[in-house]
Amino acid sequence: PRATMAEDALKKLEIENDYGEKLQVKAVKTLDKDRTDRYRKAFPEFKDGDMFALDCGEVEHIGVYKDGNASAILAECGITLAEISPTELVEYSFEEKGPWLLSRCSLPALEAYRKSKFPQWKKAVTHPDCMASFRRVLKMGLVTNLFDPVAFPEGTEEDKKAVT
Repeated sequence: PRATMAEDALKKLEIENDYGEKLQVKAVKTLDKDRTDRYRKAFPEFKDGDMFALDCGEVEHIGVYKDGNASAILAECGITLAEISPTELVEYSFEEKGPWLLSRCSLPALEAYRKSKFPQWKKAVTHPDCMASFRRVLKMGLVTNLFDPVAFPEGTEEDKKAVT
């Protein structure tokens, strides 16, 4: 009965896509423990309640059911500032075997950000402002790692140097 109450409440949620169109929750399923822990860590305001995956078609949303109330978790992309589902955030890990963490940006925004950085680096190499900056760019080498404290807020300083 409790699961049915949660499912009914979650199916009534009003969730909109990027164009303001209302999405229908087609199916509800309980999140596994790893994903639940990941979302609870990233969104401490939802530390209580049961978490569910909401099938809304193209994008999976995350819903929380607590004390008879249902709500959807929404995230803000740290690059575009668009309101998105947490499932659209890039997941990353500093270690080969985890733990997995949630970034604060979507994949399309991250790819656009990364794509914009290479021309800046190339310009610094081909048209340096001064010899000192040219030496720094050469010493640093080709940029292969991405670190941004807003996009990747978790981890130690040593971990943050390793994000690729």
